[in-house]
Formats: sequence, structure tokens, C-alpha cells
Amino acid sequence: MATIIKLNRKSGHVFKAIIKDKQGRLLKTKTMRYKTDLLQWIKDNEDNYRKVGTRWRNITLSQLILEYLAEWDGKDHTNHLRISWWSDRLGNRKLATISTEDVAGFLNAYRKTVSNSTHNRMKSCLSALFRFAKKVGYTGENPVLNAPSYKEAKNRIRYLTNEERLNLLEACRAVDAVSEWNKLTLLVTMALMTGARRGELLKLCWSDIDFSNRTAVLKDTKNGSDRMVSFPLPVLELILKHRGLDDALIFSATNTNKPFVFRKHWVKALEIAAVKDFRFHDLRHTCASYLANAGATGPDIQAVLGHKNYETTKKYVHLSSERVQSVTDSVFDKLAM
Repeated sequence: MATIIKLNRKSGHVFKAIIKDKQGRLLKTKTMRYKTDLLQWIKDNEDNYRKVGTRWRNITLSQLILEYLAEWDGKDHTNHLRISWWSDRLGNRKLATISTEDVAGFLNAYRKTVSNSTHNRMKSCLSALFRFAKKVGYTGENPVLNAPSYKEAKNRIRYLTNEERLNLLEACRAVDAVSEWNKLTLLVTMALMTGARRGELLKLCWSDIDFSNRTAVLKDTKNGSDRMVSFPLPVLELILKHRGLDDALIFSATNTNKPFVFRKHWVKALEIAAVKDFRFHDLRHTCASYLANAGATGPDIQAVLGHKNYETTKKYVHLSSERVQSVTDSVFDKLAM
């Protein structure tokens, strides 16, 4: 049942509707300037609430999340963090009681500390949960659909200049020289020269490497399939210096077979090299950009990076002005005019 109350504000009076179930539990609220609009909103929501089944009214978001994760086979580990974020805030709420105002309220507060793209990913995460609810037989509206999204900045592309690359590798060697874990140079060089993702490299075992052919198999990649990468000679030379047991991770922590947490080493190397605004993932951008500047084709770069969709590859292919000039000069300087 719904109740309407009149609120007086500085800008004038408004009307607020409160919808509760038969047990008096709050389902939804809505504030509007015109009472006629509010009455229509009440009718639409009460009609919808009568249509939804018992499961929709009784299941909480946390319960839905458990069902969702049991079926979800995505590779984006950050999605678990987003799901946990929503669970902390709305996990105990029944699905039927979560309103667009609830969602927008949390997202608006979240947006104050993150970029628009990060805000939009968080919104998409919750929307996916409600789409899943409909897929498995629950009914009801998706309250996320009407929450606002925001324009995102263009794709961030940052890659190392030649000087930055030399300085960073020298800094990595300096960090390795004073660290118990001395594989930062190897890790950075592999990322730079293969275009492999951080997670793919950290899962790599010695048994995945074919030393005679200078290749390795990256298993269970982000795209859901295995992928082969080729090791240039500088990578192979570094690998041979650290060669270990076949079933062990290459980048394991000391006395364990779990990946080493190398963040402190990485940050220190960036500090020594004076490389600013650079993430580990930007080594992948650097690999693609170096390939493009050397004349590699889009499909070549797509194969190296392991993209299924060529549209994804396009954002990595950024020819330098020198390369553009070189290409045009080589073709048109010799044409008779």
C-alpha cells in the first residue's frame, strides 16, 4: 500500500510517496513535484509489485550474488571487487525493495572519488546482476537502468619513450641487486617484449616454456583460451639465468608456489627511473606501440596481444609522427609529379 505526504521546501512544496508491503516493510519511496505524476508512479509500481513472484520479493541481493557467481565464468578479477562493493551496501536488501534512487545515491557518492569510467563499470556490475535475475526466472524491474551514466574520457594510451625504457630497465636491475626477490627485470622485460598481461605472466610455469622454440603457452587467458607467445632473444637470455623446476611458477614468492606481490619493487623502480604516470599494464601498450612504429600490421599486433576483436587492437596502434612521416615519404617522395 502507498502513502503520500506533502513536504514544504524553499523552492516550493513537493509530494513524497511511500510504498510498503502488507507487513509494513518499506519497499520504495519517490518524491515528485506534481501529485498526478506521483499517483501514476504509484500505480505503475504497485502493478509491477503484484506481478512479481514470491522469489523476487524474498530473495536478497547477497543470495542472488551467490547464484550469479556459481555460473559466472568471466576472467575479470576486478568484477569480484565490484560485486563485493555492492554486497556491502545492498546485500541484505530484498531485490524488490532496491530502487533507482538507492542505486543512484550510492553511485553518486562513489563518483566523487573515481573516474567516470570506473563509476560506469560499477553501475554495469549491478545491472548485470539484475539481468541475471531475470535470466534465471525472477521477474521485476531493473532499478539500475535509469541511474545516470557519465561520459568517459578517451582511452588512455601511455607508452615508454626510448629513454624511459632504458632508464626503467636500469632501475629494475638496481632493485633486483638489493632485493631477495630478483626477477623484476625479467618480469618487466617479458611484459614489454611479449605484450602479455600481468596476470598471464604471474601464472606462467617453467613447464609452459618451450626453450628450443623460444615460445610459451599462456593458459586460461582473459579471453578464456590458451595463447602462445614468442620470446625474443633478450627475454630468453634472462629466462635462462633464472631457470627453475618445471612445475613451479616463474614469478613465485620465496619458498612458496604463489605469485610474488611485486608492487613495492615496481614502484621503487619507477621512482628511480623518474618515470611518471605509468602503470604496469602500460608495458602492454608499449609493446604494441613499438610494433606499430616498426611497421607491424594491425593483424600482426592483434596476434601478439591475443585480441579476439580487432577493434580492441586499434586503440593500441598509435604510429608516432616520425613513423607516419617515414611511411608517407617512402611512398610519395619517389612519385613523379
